[in-house]
Amino acid sequence: MKQLFITIYLSTGLLLGSLWASAQEKDSLGNAKRQLDHYRKSLGLDVAKAAQVNSIQDQYKKELNQLMADTTLGMAVRKEKIHALMSRKNGQLKKLLSLAQQQRMIPPSERLFSPIQKDH
Repeated sequence: MKQLFITIYLSTGLLLGSLWASAQEKDSLGNAKRQLDHYRKSLGLDVAKAAQVNSIQDQYKKELNQLMADTTLGMAVRKEKIHALMSRKNGQLKKLLSLAQQQRMIPPSERLFSPIQKDH
């Protein structure tokens, strides 16, 4: 009897865990689609450019999270690396976006570190 309860308990846990993982995956795909739609609509981009912007943003977030998780870095080094990440991301965005789109996409606080170039 005891084994039966343990088996039922573990089976239920595994089932709930797999359902939760499946829901997380679906939610993640939904978030990615919403993000692409946001870039497409708010910046007036086609699907390909919106995907490029999304890729740049995702890479930046991933690298920033890794940087913030690194506890071996001092505050000054961390700041330098964050500024380098922002500059690289904004440089990539500037190659894709017009001046008006850049002003909507690049936060004003980041523009202080890498000024937006005027369209010629």
